[in-house]
Amino acid sequence: MTLVRRLTPFLLLLTDEIRNQKPRNIDIFYCVGTEEEAVFDLEISTLASRKSGITYHRYISDVDGHLDANKLMEMCNGVVGKRIMLCGPVAMMNSLASQLKVVGVKNKDIVFEDFNFK
Repeated sequence: MTLVRRLTPFLLLLTDEIRNQKPRNIDIFYCVGTEEEAVFDLEISTLASRKSGITYHRYISDVDGHLDANKLMEMCNGVVGKRIMLCGPVAMMNSLASQLKVVGVKNKDIVFEDFNFK
């Protein structure tokens, strides 16, 4: 399943972060269109709860609207100076990256994981 393959790098990064003893604050967003599409919600929330400093945000666009830089800034207590990893449809990633640059996030702080259904 494409979704599983594309989500795997982020699940592996989250698992590695849990094993890492270095304290860091991380916000992870799982963005889906509908509640029914949130099939990895339990897995991600369970992993995120295993280490303090990790905040999990389940984001349902049908309920919350499209995720944008302003919402990220509000939910993450700012975005400038933070590393932001994006995974999702190319149009969404490009839109968010453009918005993040407008609010002051540097190119080097935006990382893309391409996510195309084939």
